[in-house]
Amino acid sequence: MEAALTWIGARSDADAKRIGIVGADIGANIAYVSSGSFPGVKAAVSISPEYRIGQQVLVGMGIPNFRPRAVLYLAAFGDGYAFSSAQTMSEKTQPPTLAIGYQGTAHGFDLLQEEEVRAEILQWLRNNL
Repeated sequence: MEAALTWIGARSDADAKRIGIVGADIGANIAYVSSGSFPGVKAAVSISPEYRIGQQVLVGMGIPNFRPRAVLYLAAFGDGYAFSSAQTMSEKTQPPTLAIGYQGTAHGFDLLQEEEVRAEILQWLRNNL
């Protein structure tokens, strides 16, 4: 993530003050951790995250000054562990934060098939970047 932020920051066609990250499945945890570790990340979207204490780094444990902020969490109600993880992670996130559940069992990128989900992501990024 650090290399990606450096690369984006060096590009003349990118606004380094408005960087957002969207991740699904394991990328959802990377988005969450990045929001609390890199000040250059202004907003994040975490799709179907997993909050497992055994995955310490992927939930920010042990990272100095870790303070996740501005994260939208999305998960299907039927994807029980991802949905409960989204709720837990949202509670550990500095505002603004929001956890939204959707009907069905879709996980990760499969949620992106729904127009409502894509619209929610775009609106979150517009509002928080």
